[in-house]
Amino acid sequence: MAHSMYSLKAMDEEDIIFGTHTLAEQKLVVVFSLKGKMAEVDMGFLDGVYVNLMDHSEVTINGGKLQLNSGPVIIGILE
Repeated sequence: MAHSMYSLKAMDEEDIIFGTHTLAEQKLVVVFSLKGKMAEVDMGFLDGVYVNLMDHSEVTINGGKLQLNSGPVIIGILE
């Protein structure tokens, strides 16, 4: 953990937090709404179906964007 990198980005207009935790080629991405709002979030990585590590549900990235519902999303990615 001491050799990993963290970043957080606030998307003020939607009250969304977008964070990453990177260690070597592994990345965890977390996205959540501070107010439980639905929003479309630009994820900046490949389209596909991913597993939300919070509840093991499937989430889809389409056109680089994630449709965020009221709950948080955590995705693990290998780069």
